[in-house]
Amino acid sequence: DDVPPAHVTAAVTAALEDLATSHTTWSRANARAAALRVVAPWPFRSPADRDEVVTDVVARMLDAALPLTPRNVMHTPRKFRLPDGTSSFHSALQELFTTREVFDAETRLLTAGDTITDLVVTVQSVDRLISAPTATGRILSDDQADAVTKIVRSGRAIDVLVGPAGAGKTTTLEKVRELWEADHGA
Repeated sequence: DDVPPAHVTAAVTAALEDLATSHTTWSRANARAAALRVVAPWPFRSPADRDEVVTDVVARMLDAALPLTPRNVMHTPRKFRLPDGTSSFHSALQELFTTREVFDAETRLLTAGDTITDLVVTVQSVDRLISAPTATGRILSDDQADAVTKIVRSGRAIDVLVGPAGAGKTTTLEKVRELWEADHGA
């Protein structure tokens, strides 16, 4: 009763922002941890009071979030239902959520990945520069040269280069930049 509604609303906003910047998807446990971090500086009369506020903040966070875990639409016999009527086969602990902002950002990235433009590096520039050492003096491996060629010739608004640590992603992107700037400038 001592916590003003505006403070709870601010806690929900802060906790959701915390999750959105640290997780693309998150669980109820992540939401609870974020809520606890937000209310940590607040004084409470008892741990029970703190838990009541955190429970309220988490419930409001989940109401504002986008659920990502599909619901089982199949009928669950009564003997397999929990007291609240939900299926005992559905674990709330395994549910995943995200924020609208993260979902929208991912949608924009996926759309950009499907967007083909006519901005590419010419075949002549690739042929002329692909075997030359990078500005830092490195020579590309065959796999790196292939990745560079695919990226600079794809025409996609966004390309993704994935590889383990030490695979040469930085060197590969150094060559991508060199080729791009050779045709299109800085």
